[in-house]
Amino acid sequence: MIQDKNGKNIEIGNFARYINTGTEGVVKEFKNLDNEKLVVLDNNLAYKPHLIEIIEKINTKNNNKKIEVKDDDINLSNSDEIDSCGAG
Repeated sequence: MIQDKNGKNIEIGNFARYINTGTEGVVKEFKNLDNEKLVVLDNNLAYKPHLIEIIEKINTKNNNKKIEVKDDDINLSNSDEIDSCGAG
């Protein structure tokens, strides 16, 4: 099971917040990319699970902007050097 920064299990349908930017959304799916598990929110952006926090409800207004991200656009080649993933 994938866990958030607080050790809570992340499940599809959970409300979640990306801790680096405060982006909130609903967990849509999980992806494996280069042997790394990622959490995809309903904004179609993928985040490292330890940078996600499960929340009770979404607190901020969603500006309804959608960004389409394809697997080819995600590059984790430097992911060992930095501790971030997502948009911001």
